[in-house]
Amino acid sequence: MCVQKFKTIITSHRLSKEQALDAVEKVFANMANRRKNLLLVGKDLKVVSEFDNAAAVVALVHTDNVIAESSFLEDVFFDRFHFSKKAYVNIAFFEPVGHNLGLRGSVLCVQKWVKEHYPEYHATLISEYFSSLAEDCGLEAFYDCWLRELENEGWPQYREHPTAACNRYIEGDDKLPNVYASLVLSPEEFKQINPSFEAF
Repeated sequence: MCVQKFKTIITSHRLSKEQALDAVEKVFANMANRRKNLLLVGKDLKVVSEFDNAAAVVALVHTDNVIAESSFLEDVFFDRFHFSKKAYVNIAFFEPVGHNLGLRGSVLCVQKWVKEHYPEYHATLISEYFSSLAEDCGLEAFYDCWLRELENEGWPQYREHPTAACNRYIEGDDKLPNVYASLVLSPEEFKQINPSFEAF
């Protein structure tokens, strides 16, 4: 992740040692600045200001797509689930909810997790957005796992080439070390939990 960025900067610009160190410092400073702008919540889904108290990161997604992962689930509710507004809140948890599972197993693991911890909400695999966010902000999360695709936030279309956050080629039945979960809420649901929050 970061190493590749540094290598690209150094080799493409033929930097001296001092210039390379300066470039590295700038990359870390940019990551730190991006982290400061993240919207974080604790396990109770209430907004927190410090990473030490954070369990997840929040994104507001603008879309009118149906939210579904029904190709792996018997619960047809996920085929019908959607919001009337063109936006929803996606909350991705930093800690894995499972390990060493393929794509189908990862989806089922997330569904089991949500029933145990947040039964009033809906859960999915994390999207590619959160994997990119982790790389841009230097977060130690959202890697070596199955993802939804950024271009297709409607799911369950994993297409012919399943998407994963890892640095090797994988097949749909390959097991990856981590399973990350995200909750899907309407802006109104998020506002009920955080009545003083004014961003939506």
